[in-house]
Parts: sequence; structure tokens; C-alpha cells
Amino acid sequence: MNNNMKKINRAQNYRVLATQFYESGSVEKAETFLKKAIALDDTDPISYFILANVYEDMHKEDMAYQCYEKVIMLDDTIGEAYYNLAILIDSQGQRDKAIDYYKKAIQTNPHIVGAYYGIAIILDDMGDEKEALAYYYKTVELDNKYDRAYFYIANIYDEWGEKEKAISYYQTVLQLVPSDYIAYNNISSILEEQGRYKEALKAAQQSISINTSYYKPHFNKGVIFSRLGKKEEAIACYDEAIALAPDFIYAYHNKGILLLEMRRLEQALDTFSRAIEIDNTHEASYYNRACCYALMGKDIEALGDLKNAIKLNDENVRYAEKCSDFDGMRHLDAFQDLLNK
Repeated sequence: MNNNMKKINRAQNYRVLATQFYESGSVEKAETFLKKAIALDDTDPISYFILANVYEDMHKEDMAYQCYEKVIMLDDTIGEAYYNLAILIDSQGQRDKAIDYYKKAIQTNPHIVGAYYGIAIILDDMGDEKEALAYYYKTVELDNKYDRAYFYIANIYDEWGEKEKAISYYQTVLQLVPSDYIAYNNISSILEEQGRYKEALKAAQQSISINTSYYKPHFNKGVIFSRLGKKEEAIACYDEAIALAPDFIYAYHNKGILLLEMRRLEQALDTFSRAIEIDNTHEASYYNRACCYALMGKDIEALGDLKNAIKLNDENVRYAEKCSDFDGMRHLDAFQDLLNK
């Protein structure tokens, strides 16, 4: 055996040792032996590939990137190197480049399921839902247990208004992952939109029973109880959502609307004020706080909030023209001027 073959054999032995250390969680030792392997044989793409994995685990992304590039330079048929590179590039926000690498991974190895899913996620985020859907479908064609792909298929159909299809795919997610509380919550939202309140409440409660700290099903329950005319129950649910997500503006706004309808004006006023503290561009909260002030006889404050509401959305002029909450101040020139402007 010549010296070159001896060096290659030693390098392979180091690589085996490194792999064992890596699989046992000793990434520093794995790095040490991989460097020794590469020092003896710098033409072995597998050593570079494993070293790239080690660097990823050590959060040394730049070094991992360099190693994957070295893998491809030595052997451009290793699709997993393209795939891992795509993930790294995607995490850095270079989404078009990431798609290119995902596609190279697929060209090299058409069975890398995650590459189809990676492309789908990027296209979905970029608003190309039709093309994203095709890649999600390819993902589940190759792996019919890829629950996240089903989840995002459901999201797309929900956004497209194809509600029954969306529910069907969320149910597929739940068959695969019965603990997916977000899927239950999303089903609840769709059922509420369809007026299927009993089913919607059940789905929301299933979400809560899995994760009591997830605020959205509490909010959904509030919406459902409000639709059913159960205002106190709705307010209690909105309070639950607020306790879990103190900056969730829609819970404040919806709660404020109910308090306004019930003429609990001081509470409504405080609730809309909190919403405005969270987002001082939330025109609906300015408008409804203006209603509170008007009903309380505080014309100056009402005019100030109504002015802000109109500035943010001039549709509020049309609402104010018809809203009975402002009947007590219609005689004011300032009110009429505001609407006429």
C-alpha cells in the first residue's frame, strides 16, 4: 500500500470517528477529527459535508456555508449539500437565491421533500400562492405525512374563500398531529364566518384544551358569543385574550364595541384608549371613542377623536353622518365643518 492510500485510509478512519462523536453530540471532538481527516485528504466531499453539519450545530453559519460550497465543488451530485445551502441562504433573507439552490437540490435528487416545501414557503411568503400550492402538493405527494404542507395548503384555500377545502386540509393536519391547537383555532374561525357557531365554539374549546395560553381561540369565542348576543360571555372571552396577549388590539376594540352598545361608557372609553395606546393609527378605535365622548356630552373630545378617525380613513365621514351617537352634537358648526371637509 503506497503512502497516498495510507493517508486516505487514515483520513477515512478519522471521518468515522468524527461521525461517531457527532452522532453522540460531541461536536467539538467531531470538528477536531474532521479537520484531521481533511488535512490528510482534502478531496473527500463527505468530510466537508459532515463538517458543515457540525458548524451549523455550532452556529458558525459562514463556515458551514464554505464547507457546503466545497462539497459541491468536489462533487456536484450531492443534492443534500444544495438543500442545506438553500436553508442557510434562506435564513439570511436571500430568497431568490435560496429558490435556485432548492431547485438544484431537486435536479440532483428529486426525492428531497424539504426542497419542494422550502420553495413553497418562499413563494407563499412572496404572495405567489398559486405556484406555492403546486409545490405544497408535490411535497405531500412525496410524503403524505408532511403535516406542515397540509397546513399551508389549508391556509391558501382559506384565503381564497374555499372554506370547505380549507377545513378538510386542517382536518388532515389534525389526523397527523392531533395536538395542533392552531389548526383547531383556524377551523373555529372558518366555522364562525359560516355562522356555524356551535361547531365553531367546540373547535375553539378544543384549541384551548390543548394550549390554554394561546390567545386566539379565546378571541374567537368572544366573536362567537357576540354574534349570539351573549355580550357578557363575549367580554369575558376578550378579557381572557387580553390577559394572554396584552397588546392584541382587536380584543380591546371588540370589547369596547360591546361596552359602547351596553352604554357602559367609562369602561368603553378606557378600552378604546388602551387600543389607541397600542396603535395610534387604529382609526376604528378613534371613531368609537368619539362616540363615547359624544354620548357623554364631551363635544370637544369627541370632535378631536372624530377628526383623527376621518384623517386616517375618510369613510368615517359617511359613518358619522348616519351614526345616532352623534345626534347630540349635529347642531355644532364644528361638527358639520368636519363632515363637509
